Amino acid sequence: MVSSEADTVDGLRTTVDFYADKAARLRQQPVGLDQELAELDAELVSACQS
Repeated sequence: MVSSEADTVDGLRTTVDFYADKAARLRQQPVGLDQELAELDAELVSACQS
């Protein structure tokens, strides 16, 4: 493999890894938001019952 080809392959790997990591982080956001919403709902119910 020519040096420029190796650099291109390394760059592509870096790019794919970056976007794969970003996608994984974004997939976790709804889970965290759902948990936070459930906690707020519980607090609201509790506050309304007081």
